[in-house]
Amino acid sequence: MTTPVNFSLDGKVAIVTGGSETIGRGIALEYARNGAKVVVAARTPEKLDAIKQEIENEGGDCLTIPTNVRDSVQLENMVEKTIAHYGRIDVLVNNAGGAVAEDFKRAPLLDLTDQDIMGCLDLNVKSLIRASALVVPQMQKQGGGTIINMGSMGGVGRGWGGWGPPHMTVYNITKAAVIYLSKAMATQWAPLVRVNCINPGFIDSPVIREGRTEEILDGIRMGIGVERFGTPQDVANAAVYLASDAAEWVNGTALDIYGGAKWG
Repeated sequence: MTTPVNFSLDGKVAIVTGGSETIGRGIALEYARNGAKVVVAARTPEKLDAIKQEIENEGGDCLTIPTNVRDSVQLENMVEKTIAHYGRIDVLVNNAGGAVAEDFKRAPLLDLTDQDIMGCLDLNVKSLIRASALVVPQMQKQGGGTIINMGSMGGVGRGWGGWGPPHMTVYNITKAAVIYLSKAMATQWAPLVRVNCINPGFIDSPVIREGRTEEILDGIRMGIGVERFGTPQDVANAAVYLASDAAEWVNGTALDIYGGAKWG
């Protein structure tokens, strides 16, 4: 008789960057529901307090660490505090990222400054490399672990016109880099550390709805095979699988979670 598939995260310690909102929040909550001790790293203390309260109200175990992932010193602090508190790191979800920040904008290529370009690369690529490199020695020391990177359907050319609108070009190339990095990390850090990537599509959120009429939103929705926007829960379900022992032979893959988008 075969052993039942095990999706439990009991006993695992998981760090989720950008874990206080939308996809990151969904992953943090679902990890806790599946038995993981969850470390939520994000910039805003008030939002960290809210997710901690939510996890603990459901009976989960949560540590929050204010962290700006673009700051390598803060990433080091995140890892050190996690090890000091829980003694191990089993899962790192590199979820923090974005197309715009306080010091860089999204715009067509001709309108971008050096700061816009480097800011996006710093947030979406450099921070991911640094965070991953910081947790790997601990994972190797304890005998194993897994890293899950957050890509995007834009990184594989699944956007309007194949490669998305012009103002998203730099963001999309950073997400293509995330997919490449995930495969490179998986090769370099096997067998003890598994590395995979999730490529979400249109997730229902304020960012998706901002500046768009219901007519535009309906047009986007009808361009998705299953004719609905994704939810943080859709991505969280995949993240639970990749972090669990059920995925112990899954390494170096990029899992597309975008409902069969018809673009590209």
